Amino acid sequence: EVFLGDGITNRLDGFLIQSQLARPLGICSNKKDLYFVEGESSSLRQSKSGFVSTLIGINMIEFGDIDGKFPHAMMQYPSGIGFNNDQIYIADTYNQKIKSFDLQTEELKTIISNTKDKAILNCPNDLIIHDQKVYIINKFNNKIVVYDIDSRETTWWELKLRQ
Repeated sequence: EVFLGDGITNRLDGFLIQSQLARPLGICSNKKDLYFVEGESSSLRQSKSGFVSTLIGINMIEFGDIDGKFPHAMMQYPSGIGFNNDQIYIADTYNQKIKSFDLQTEELKTIISNTKDKAILNCPNDLIIHDQKVYIINKFNNKIVVYDIDSRETTWWELKLRQ
């Protein structure tokens, strides 16, 4: 049984089955509402009280790297998402960043990014949250990045293939 979306690729808000989705890639919940990211529309969306609405994202062809609030904040091909204490953590894949969306202030902000001296993200495409830590899968560098929510420190596990 279909819960969300009418099967047409688009970003259209509306009641559950009349809404249109654009390649949803990640989903999480705060035990009351559903949140999901869409790669094709570079959006963060919410299903609440039977209605789908857009929290971040402009339309199907606009993307970027701007922190802030709707309608100005932008991402590029977000794919992973997780929830912890009124924060939604997002793998902003093509911007090589991890961002958080505050459900109280409705603001999107970058929490992990590469710098000139330290590149730790390489196509982050999924994440999971456990024990106040965000575990981030990096698609192209064989590392799992670990972000400690409390200390805001970043470490990583390097995966080595057996010979």
